[in-house]
Amino acid sequence: MFTIAVLRKAPSPANYPPRRRFLAGAAPTFTGKAKYGTSSKPWAIDEHSPIPVDMEDPQTSATPAPPRCFNCKKLQTEFPKLLMRCVKCRTALYCSLECQKADWKSHKPTCHLAGSAPPPNPPQGPTARHNPGFQAMNDMFGLSNDDFLHDRPEGEVFNLLIDSFRMRVEDESVYGGNTIGVYNGENTLPLFKKFLSLAESRQKLLPTWWSSVERGECERLAESGSQWSDINCAVEKSEIQDHYNDNLMPMKMRILAEKIYGKGFM
Repeated sequence: MFTIAVLRKAPSPANYPPRRRFLAGAAPTFTGKAKYGTSSKPWAIDEHSPIPVDMEDPQTSATPAPPRCFNCKKLQTEFPKLLMRCVKCRTALYCSLECQKADWKSHKPTCHLAGSAPPPNPPQGPTARHNPGFQAMNDMFGLSNDDFLHDRPEGEVFNLLIDSFRMRVEDESVYGGNTIGVYNGENTLPLFKKFLSLAESRQKLLPTWWSSVERGECERLAESGSQWSDINCAVEKSEIQDHYNDNLMPMKMRILAEKIYGKGFM
């Protein structure tokens, strides 16, 4: 396990972001039940497909081919908006609801089958750089299969995403020298939405039941202020350890966030 020794400059009391204190060792509370189904409508489209995001490195393929609508075959470059994904297999791309309905008869036999699963994440762009020890920690914690969020209740997945984002904002401030979100006094929700959009662009990271509906619930929960996991409150490593009763949880969250952003914070 690698160790990072960094001198931290304490922010002035006037500028220090809010923190929510709980008793040490308090167990996390999760809401909701696991969902294993998908939309009952075969033509439901995920409206939160990957969108251009400032500062983050988008995924790039070694031999990129322009995406195109599975029905009308028009290229992405011919449309003002990004193509939308089928919410079941997250592979088929469509320019409109009408095109997806028209293609459903052909697409249905292969939709959500193992053979039609999305390919592994392509390598990151040349400017992306992981933190030292990322690969070793990824293997050590059993996160190399990208299933850390799978087989968990809905509420637990929401909280892990929220707290992974909060941990990354903290790390960006402490180790990266980037004051963002609550450390900069700005609205944190747009940053969290970009975080979720990137998570949706990373194949297999999110559970199969994730859709635009669950995303909306996660966003509302993140800023509601009704629970410990709150994007408007800063968090430290020790607080994550106490809340989850797991000394390794901060590292797991850092690995998850690094997978989502495609790069480290240093």
